[in-house]
Amino acid sequence: MTLICLKCKAENPDRRKFCRECGALIANFCRKCGFHNSFGDKYCGGCGLSMSPEMLGAAPLPEGVGENTPSAAGIFTSAKYTAEDIKELIGSQPDKKEKKIKKKETTEAGELSQDALDRMFEKGND
Repeated sequence: MTLICLKCKAENPDRRKFCRECGALIANFCRKCGFHNSFGDKYCGGCGLSMSPEMLGAAPLPEGVGENTPSAAGIFTSAKYTAEDIKELIGSQPDKKEKKIKKKETTEAGELSQDALDRMFEKGND
């Protein structure tokens, strides 16, 4: 089957997602919900919207389209983070000094002999 690009009207093989002439998206994604429909579908399989030519293709996905929904390029979208989420994630990361201290403690602990460890635990059992 041959697909006609809505932008430049070039013919493209049906396996293509982007036009070979102008690079425009030619995949059959619904503008309302982002569902990837088969070519020739009259209605969207995801939301039931009419698949008229103006409802196909290159528009960005609407706000709120969920995770694991294909984007216009066929790549799955990931969760969206707010500015507050990002600040919280950054704030929860230990700083470099803290990491160095933990590493040093681990190194020093690794240098203890078995006799020293035994003495520490013997004192705790008294």
